[in-house]
Amino acid sequence: MNSLKELLNNEIGHDRNLGRAIRKFEVYLSNHPDALLGRRLDEIKSDYALMLDYMRKGYHDPQQEKIYGELLNRIFVLVQDVELHEKINSVATYREAYHRVMHIHFSQDSIHKALEGYVAEMAMTSLDPENKRKDKMLEIQNKHYHQMSLLFDAILVSEQWHEGDMEFYVQLILSPTIDSVDAQLLLSAIILACINIFDIRKWEALARILKGAKDERLRQRALVGWILSMNGSSDLFPHQQELVDDLTKDEGLCRELLELQEQYFYCISTDRDSQKIQDDIMPNLMKGNHLNITRFGITEKEDDPMDDILHPKDEDETAEDVEKSIQQISDMEKQGSDIYFGGFSQMKRFPFFYMLSNWFVPFYLGHPALEPIREKLGENKFLQVLFDDGPFCDSDKYSFALAMGSVIDKIPDNVKEMLNSGEAVMGPMSTNLNRGSKTFIRRSYLQDLYRFFRLYPYKKDFNNPFENFSLINGGPGFFFITPFLLHTPLKKYVLSLARFLEKQGYPGVERILLNAYSNSSEGTTEPYIVLRGCNALHLGDYPQACEHFGKALSMNPDDLSALKGMAKACLMANRMDEAEKVYQKLVAVFPNKQIYQINLCIAWISNGKYEEAINELYKLDLEYPDDRNVHRVLAWALLCQGKVEQADREYHKLLDMKSPDPDDYLNAGYCKWMQHQIDSAIDLFRTFIKVADFSSSADKIMELEKQMKEDQKFLNDHGFTDTDIKLMCDLCA
Repeated sequence: MNSLKELLNNEIGHDRNLGRAIRKFEVYLSNHPDALLGRRLDEIKSDYALMLDYMRKGYHDPQQEKIYGELLNRIFVLVQDVELHEKINSVATYREAYHRVMHIHFSQDSIHKALEGYVAEMAMTSLDPENKRKDKMLEIQNKHYHQMSLLFDAILVSEQWHEGDMEFYVQLILSPTIDSVDAQLLLSAIILACINIFDIRKWEALARILKGAKDERLRQRALVGWILSMNGSSDLFPHQQELVDDLTKDEGLCRELLELQEQYFYCISTDRDSQKIQDDIMPNLMKGNHLNITRFGITEKEDDPMDDILHPKDEDETAEDVEKSIQQISDMEKQGSDIYFGGFSQMKRFPFFYMLSNWFVPFYLGHPALEPIREKLGENKFLQVLFDDGPFCDSDKYSFALAMGSVIDKIPDNVKEMLNSGEAVMGPMSTNLNRGSKTFIRRSYLQDLYRFFRLYPYKKDFNNPFENFSLINGGPGFFFITPFLLHTPLKKYVLSLARFLEKQGYPGVERILLNAYSNSSEGTTEPYIVLRGCNALHLGDYPQACEHFGKALSMNPDDLSALKGMAKACLMANRMDEAEKVYQKLVAVFPNKQIYQINLCIAWISNGKYEEAINELYKLDLEYPDDRNVHRVLAWALLCQGKVEQADREYHKLLDMKSPDPDDYLNAGYCKWMQHQIDSAIDLFRTFIKVADFSSSADKIMELEKQMKEDQKFLNDHGFTDTDIKLMCDLCA
């Protein structure tokens, strides 16, 4: 398999060297004899030999490039088919799927008749007597479900498609005469097959369905699949680039691709979001829980009348905490976070989820697996409410329904009654979602795929587009940086995506994105350069950030984003002369922005302009008397100017406040030291090393000395030598 991968990537994909590819494939066949593959290779060799002979005779063939490309495509198809056969031989899911369908002949005519026939049969049942209708429908649905599962398997293990295969499935899936659920399931089979073994015609089928679909559920599935299965070489398949260029002419599609890329990052952040819900939000929600879940069923907790007397405020506070937590989850959901994964990931152990196609079938009430639940629920509208209004992806809807079916007998009657209410099933946090929107449909399907690749029992049998993401090369789902898209109209949305990545805490990914587009026309624009500065700022490369922001300001001196970034970068890079100038501009623009006033004072202090800083800080102290940042900077300014007693009073105020910073103890220690109150200074320095985070070092005194070395100019200016520092550190020891 590895030798084939190398052949695919190097000789065929990268070098486009047909002769070497043929020779390498001959070596593979000598180790893995196969008569049918040998005949297919001989045909390619024969055609290539004719091409060489034509050239040897001195003729120039104007079709030479085209024919050479076609021969490369043929050997590419051959290699891909070999990879499929190896999967069938060695990968459990592929082997089982192949054995289920190996003796079934799926002719295009029989498939078309079966799918159209199902719609007609279901329509005809309305004419049957009511007492027979239900059994007849169930029989038809069971038979059709089995047929569709087999067809899903057949597509998964199908060899590289011919033009006729592509035309057939495109027309079939877009046909209004087949059931939408069937069309969506077939589309997912093509997507799964193409993600794992690239097939240019399956991929083109996805592009054509994306372009031609009127049903938004089909269109959004095709969009997700088309992007996640994008592969191969534009040199090998020039038509692939042509299709990309054609589709991305649509401004609306480009905006959808931006949304899809953002949704992808929400997916790979699912574990982080689930942890946040579990650690920060669920404890508050559980305070308001009035149900007991026991092995005998669910019962309501009785209210304790004494609580109203002894703790009258507790109920109000609990209700407020619960309301805040619900709002927090609601905000995460609206933003795009996958808030349900953590809970539903534990509910994928039903036998339903051991059938491969069930992970991709849209939620519909006629699914045979739901029949026992329909029987138990009777007239209850739970399944209908779940189908109509459920905020979950299809996979989670099945989980919810199956779980409810397993406990319905133990649920109190009043809770069963509540299941007829949409809000009771979904909760208030999801009532504002537009479940028919493109955004919601696309996000739901992406979440279905994410659950399959994370939770399917044999998930290792498949290439996972949500895995192998790195801050160096990105990953298979980071499609904005794929070569096919770099020079399309999608580049207009690079800045929007970069801002999103910055906001979501992905500065490393933002850097990959900006580097990919650095040579594009957008790469020299001022907003792009500002974002490069923001990225360098996030990564702690302050000199580089200063350079980018400086360049942006030379292009537009009034760009506030560049000014803010430049000010912070200069402050962090200790370029205080520049920081002072920029913060003066920011204070002029934002006279009431306290942080800019404080940072200007810090720059003044560093530049020895103590009077300016102290005067401004006293004004701020009158305006914000309890602000620790004002006291902190004021105390440091007074200390630097040698007004030690005044500084001491400020440090007393700081240390009396709740949770002082470790540096407050260090600087207060300097203040006591300058007053020759050595014991007090030692106590403060010891407190500093106690509360500071020196987890990476076992020698706390060495860390204290390191901190004092950083302040050595200040200490030297106030009469303390290097020997004084060493002696003080030993006293603290």
